[in-house]
Amino acid sequence: MSKTIADYYEFGRNEFTFVVNDIEKLDSTGQNSSHYATGDIDWHLNVCVNSTFKGKYLSAFLFCSPVDVASAWKTFGQFRIVLENIERPKQSIARQMDFSFESEEAENRGWSTFTKLDEVLDEANGFYKNKKLTFRVIVGVKKVEGFETAKYFNFLEKGEYSDGTITVGNTKFYANKMILSVHSPVISNLFANTDDIKIEDVDSLEFNEFLQFLYAVAIRIEKANVDMILRMSARFDTYGLKLSCEQYLKYALNTKQIEPEFAIQMADKHELKDILKNALESANNVDDIKERFKGYEDLSVGTLKQMIKKTLTFA
Repeated sequence: MSKTIADYYEFGRNEFTFVVNDIEKLDSTGQNSSHYATGDIDWHLNVCVNSTFKGKYLSAFLFCSPVDVASAWKTFGQFRIVLENIERPKQSIARQMDFSFESEEAENRGWSTFTKLDEVLDEANGFYKNKKLTFRVIVGVKKVEGFETAKYFNFLEKGEYSDGTITVGNTKFYANKMILSVHSPVISNLFANTDDIKIEDVDSLEFNEFLQFLYAVAIRIEKANVDMILRMSARFDTYGLKLSCEQYLKYALNTKQIEPEFAIQMADKHELKDILKNALESANNVDDIKERFKGYEDLSVGTLKQMIKKTLTFA
């Protein structure tokens, strides 16, 4: 399992990066990554320290949490955890496992002795840079039991209704031209006089996820993927998908699933005026405004003007 799409997993594949800070303060509880989804399954990585008679080890565990499942459940597939070597990528430390997560047995799998802590902390070895360690996690789900979750479409093989191909990098996707063209005028134009097109400057993993949405596969829009979907929506002019992202951001903001600061960042980056308005309306005082605009240096002039306008209402 690498940075390219090498395999098709019926219930989804995800890849995410987790940067661990303050390694010297890491203990047996450790640090948890954000949650990332395949269908209705949430995944997160825990990195902690395990003390043994041979010394201290860095431990890494992947956690599996199906959403809204009350009964017994099982998931099957593969995952890989990679500790990136920043200076010498070929010397990165990788551990891979065929897994079965079961509600009655264990919700996590991994390695208590992933690698020796002192070797990682030695900056000469190339892992520990700027007081940070970078982990990359790849997970693919082959089978689930005990609950329903989204089935992903296999774009890597030619199907009965696949009448067009899209090459992204080294990956060729097989799809139905009409389905894609209905959603995207950009793709429609590319397919105007050919059955085979090539798209540049797009990540193949992201494009695979984007195609799932265009095929109406029931994948959740969430904090971890909304930025990617909005970028792809702008790139391929998929208005309906952009609207779905806006609806998610409004709901997540109102239910406090995301912070106003994150909503403002998304609104500024993707020109979502209604989201910016909603994020500002909920501010009750100047301190609220300061909290929402902690990263103001990266925001556009237009967004900063709205911030100032809202601040003046408290004067």
